[in-house]
Amino acid sequence: MVTTTEIAQLARQAVEVLQPYLPALATSAATAAGKEAPDAVRALWQAIRDRLSRREAGREAVEDIITHPGDPAYLTVFLVQVQKALAQDAAFLAEVRRLLEAAQGETTYRADQSGSGTIAQGPGAKAVGERGVLIEGDVQDSIILTGDDNELTVGG
Repeated sequence: MVTTTEIAQLARQAVEVLQPYLPALATSAATAAGKEAPDAVRALWQAIRDRLSRREAGREAVEDIITHPGDPAYLTVFLVQVQKALAQDAAFLAEVRRLLEAAQGETTYRADQSGSGTIAQGPGAKAVGERGVLIEGDVQDSIILTGDDNELTVGG
């Protein structure tokens, strides 16, 4: 039996693999632009899109991610719909697991960086700009400084 935690993790992994390719995959130009996406990634997108399109909420999530592929709010809704579909259909879960394994093995990354800045690639990767700070979770009673020639006096 697959736990809800495993289902959530599988959904998250699938969406993370798709995310860099969504602008190309989710447009009407997917045939041309989607060629940049590996075959296994395109197959994963096709399976998820087809399955979600069977229900109104899923269909709406697919339409929204097609219209707004980079919007975190729509990405979250899409993720929730993928998770629900996986929880409701063991055959779909097995198919996504198989396609995800193929997509993860086929995905490659390339980046060029010129000047200052950051690059983050791969599932769960996060980038913070030059002198930036990434905080996830709670931060309390802390001082965070970035930049040049900072002076800080605490307590007096």
